[in-house]
Amino acid sequence: MHRNSFSGRRAFMSSFSLGALAAGLSVIPSPWSSVKAAVPKQTLYTPGSWLEKIKGPHKVVIDSPEVNAGNAIHWTENLYNSFEQENVPASEVTVVCVLRHFGIFLGMNTAVWAKYNLAEMAQLITPYGETLKENPMYEGNSELFGYEMRGIKGLIEQGAVFVICGLALEKGAGFIAEQNGMDKEEAKKDFMDSVFPGIEVVSSGVWAVARAQEQGCSFIYASK
Repeated sequence: MHRNSFSGRRAFMSSFSLGALAAGLSVIPSPWSSVKAAVPKQTLYTPGSWLEKIKGPHKVVIDSPEVNAGNAIHWTENLYNSFEQENVPASEVTVVCVLRHFGIFLGMNTAVWAKYNLAEMAQLITPYGETLKENPMYEGNSELFGYEMRGIKGLIEQGAVFVICGLALEKGAGFIAEQNGMDKEEAKKDFMDSVFPGIEVVSSGVWAVARAQEQGCSFIYASK
């Protein structure tokens, strides 16, 4: 069922690039443009209320296009811990964490990791060099990562905002289904349903990063 252990990270990445190219080409006028215009475009995602949650004098957006050992989540934890040490109340801090491209794996549950063998692509590694087969980021795992973790769930309760790229979820599911002879619609539904509670699916991650910065957020890239 899972041919080649889903090792095609490069092809997976290319699927996003091709999707972006197709989106760009779609704006070029053609003889069919008048026909297309007559059909209302379906809006798959809405901005929701996440932008309204960005409040306080201390606002940061963390851009996570890669898993990178889960640093986007660790750094969100670090920011809240640091502000606490400076006696800054949580009500004055908002950290927006944008999971996009390969970073989407951090926001998807272990059930879908197992079904589609996503651990092979995610390569989520602990500080001790262990490559994880499950995703512990929602509840957090202090023993695995060596510090007291809130996890995504606890960070959302603290006031953090988590969003995930809908385009990456769709393209990723489609790619994996195609490469392994699986049903694309089933895979897309599985990917969408796997998103952890409290994480909002947005149209695209880059859009979310831009919108957060428009709200006054400082920018941090979740590097290695």
